Amino acid sequence: PRRSAWLLAASLPLVAAADEPEARAAATAAEEEELREAIFGSTFVKPSLSLQEYVDKIEELRGECFAALYEMVEDADYGELAMSLFVGPLADIRQATFYIPWAALASRENSVAQGAALQLRYESFLERIKQLDQVTMEANRYAPTADEEDVAAAVRQGEAALEL
Repeated sequence: PRRSAWLLAASLPLVAAADEPEARAAATAAEEEELREAIFGSTFVKPSLSLQEYVDKIEELRGECFAALYEMVEDADYGELAMSLFVGPLADIRQATFYIPWAALASRENSVAQGAALQLRYESFLERIKQLDQVTMEANRYAPTADEEDVAAAVRQGEAALEL
């Protein structure tokens, strides 16, 4: 349900009440606020940090986190890599990416459409981490479908998905 609300918000045009630019801007702002309240007001998800603080936290953890993942790939330590996807710095990064769209929506400095776009970015990042987990499990089992190169590529895709 949350995802469909975000997708709806991203796709809805904000209809103007009049043809004049000032009236159109006022109507759009009122409609934007109404839509923001409909989405944000109906959820228990409340970010505790600002959008910039979440971004800063990701940037703070990112280098160390992905350097460790690449090292695990080089050492073919796929069991450890699989575990690190759910604890430590990557878990904190994943949590921060979850809250970013909500922080954007709460700040009122960003449009609902921007919040929706950030939600889609979160979903893309999460999908990349799930793919990394799958490839890592296959490589850990010595499956012929995944090797060190595949795991390294999946780590790169996960890291790339963090680009804002």
